Amino acid sequence: MTMHQTITAAPVRQEVRVKLRPDAAFDLFANRFDQWWPRDKSANPGTTLVEAVLEPRVGGRWYEKGANGSICEWGRVLAWEPGKRLVLNWQLGADYRYDPALVTEVEILFQPDGDGTLVRLEHRNIERFGERHAEMRAGVAGKNGWPAILGAFADVADEHPSAPPIRHSVRVKLAPTDAYDLFANHFDSWWPREKSADGTGARAKLVFEPKPGGVWYEERPDGSIQRIGTVLVADPGKGLTMDWQLDAYRYRPEVHTTVEVTFAPDGEGTLVTLEHRGLEGFGDVAAKRRNELNAGWPEVLATFAAVKR
Repeated sequence: MTMHQTITAAPVRQEVRVKLRPDAAFDLFANRFDQWWPRDKSANPGTTLVEAVLEPRVGGRWYEKGANGSICEWGRVLAWEPGKRLVLNWQLGADYRYDPALVTEVEILFQPDGDGTLVRLEHRNIERFGERHAEMRAGVAGKNGWPAILGAFADVADEHPSAPPIRHSVRVKLAPTDAYDLFANHFDSWWPREKSADGTGARAKLVFEPKPGGVWYEERPDGSIQRIGTVLVADPGKGLTMDWQLDAYRYRPEVHTTVEVTFAPDGEGTLVTLEHRGLEGFGDVAAKRRNELNAGWPEVLATFAAVKR
């Protein structure tokens, strides 16, 4: 009789406390992934990691871009619960090469802890690495594995304390699907002309691509382009999430703050709520930028609500 032994391996667990609220900690970890991921944690030999990408949705890709233009897949997003929980499918084998047949899971929890957040990570299904599972477990649990990665996250998180998010709402006499359509698909028709990305009010066209990875930018009269940010989530009739990368009317690729707009039924109309969070991403001028944006967003929403359809 042939005896089969079932291999089991204990999950790897690590945790770190950061000086951010859970929503801000999740936002930094997930929506601004490239801002904190260590550049030396690459699975792409022969090139340098230039961008770490985590697509913000269930089924989204998790991968890195190399300086030579190559793409190295890491896995997929399995669960996306803003402010609470993130689960990723780790599909790098023991040789750190992408293996689509491999399924191990990395779960990250964001739990309130006083005025901060306890970030708890669990890497499980380690036995699925097969004969090299013990070697792999030792690697991800060792000082250069998850402890170093969470340490890098904590270093960035603690550079600036949480800045309170900005929230404003407006009610419109449109069904949620129609309000979303106006906001997302006819962006240039309602966005205030004076709210140009360079602060001059001069723009020829405002372009908003309502799809994950879509670009948000304005075309100026001279033909030049001023980028504003990137669309992270587009859920027709329900909500939009964008990466806002303007600082003092200038595009700064290193700045990442998040604008989320939701469309909720409200009687015969729709309550449109805008939240601008992750303002600590502005660094030392976060308080000043918050005051400016807190004054500007109500004007933008009022213009949207005034459009006749």
